[in-house]
Amino acid sequence: MPSAFSSILRDHRIRVPTLTLVALAFTYASTMPYQSIIGINELGLSDRTYSGLIFLAALVNVTTSLTLGIWSDKLSDRRPLVLALSVCGMLGFGMIYAFRTAGVFIFATLVLIPMSNSTYSILFASIRATTNTMDRGRGAAITSTVRALFSGSWALAPGMIGLYLIHSQSMTPAYGIAGLASLTCFCFYLFLARPAPKREGPPAQQIGFLSSLGRILSPHVLARIGVMALLLGLQRSNSVVSPLIITHAAGGSVVDVGFMAGLVAFLEMPFMMMWGALQRRFRTVHVLAVGTLIYCLYLVLLGFASAPWHVYALERLWRRGDPQRSHHLHAGPDRRSAGARKFTDFRQHLRRQRHQRLDLRSRHQFYQLFRHRTDRRRHRPCVRGPAAFPRKDPASGPAADLRKPRPSPGMP
Repeated sequence: MPSAFSSILRDHRIRVPTLTLVALAFTYASTMPYQSIIGINELGLSDRTYSGLIFLAALVNVTTSLTLGIWSDKLSDRRPLVLALSVCGMLGFGMIYAFRTAGVFIFATLVLIPMSNSTYSILFASIRATTNTMDRGRGAAITSTVRALFSGSWALAPGMIGLYLIHSQSMTPAYGIAGLASLTCFCFYLFLARPAPKREGPPAQQIGFLSSLGRILSPHVLARIGVMALLLGLQRSNSVVSPLIITHAAGGSVVDVGFMAGLVAFLEMPFMMMWGALQRRFRTVHVLAVGTLIYCLYLVLLGFASAPWHVYALERLWRRGDPQRSHHLHAGPDRRSAGARKFTDFRQHLRRQRHQRLDLRSRHQFYQLFRHRTDRRRHRPCVRGPAAFPRKDPASGPAADLRKPRPSPGMP
């Protein structure tokens, strides 16, 4: 973690988008938990009108995110686009705070705020474009750290805003705080971000807009998009309904709504690490299936909550079963066949066994060498001084025999 933090702080291409994402999280965290309360309870929208509003807003959000995402990949510098989307956020959140009417709320929620929400994907795309040029492990560590910082903002903002507005008759000042957060994003990219250098040489071949859509609509990608759309739909439905359940059926207050959102974000970080550890031992499809079942169980039990502590007890189950978090930790879809995956797993198993054998063999050889040297030192006589190097007697040995006088033939 410290190395990832130091990498983020040193590289301005990652530092500025990360700071902007932390500020951008305050726009989501300060408005999403209270949006349904403001729209239905304060501005008088009916349940059917609010349901249609968030449905159309979701369609606009998907369309703008997809269109702006493809367009941003063709830009050499994303700075003007981020500045323009930050202005949309300032206008959308600021208009709701200033006018506090149903018409302005519908217009901002349907047009301006979805455009501001596209900043999230563009900033992460900017970070991923930088981390893709690094080592895989270092890039994954940086991406996980950025996500943790984003979740940290979610853990702080809802509870703080709930405490700030506990005695207020209206929750619309939360949109004023979101407008200030959008202004902070604008200032970060205006004063801290550097313009991207111009590319030298011939321009690279770029894929057209329709070709990019064709890649998204391919069967293996479209199936995954459909699954993620269902999961995000479940999560969005929970974010809309749970504040109303807390303040009506469970008898809680807006402070409970803020604390609940902050608790969810706080518990999200350890459970992200847990799902990441499970993905090393199990397939991602199985992890997603188990997480989805737990999440569905949470939604069913939430409908029977009648006290605030019921919802607090269910929050831990929600974070444990949130399947979207485990999907974020996955590096990418595994498009290999089952046979190719089994062959790769078998090769990795053989490689691990070979490394273990080599490790055991090297340890055994080192132990034998150490034991041999120890035994030699143990059995060597402990003699010190001149006695350790005795002088040979010159009157003995082969040289002494040669120096002896030979007897004459007549001598007895």
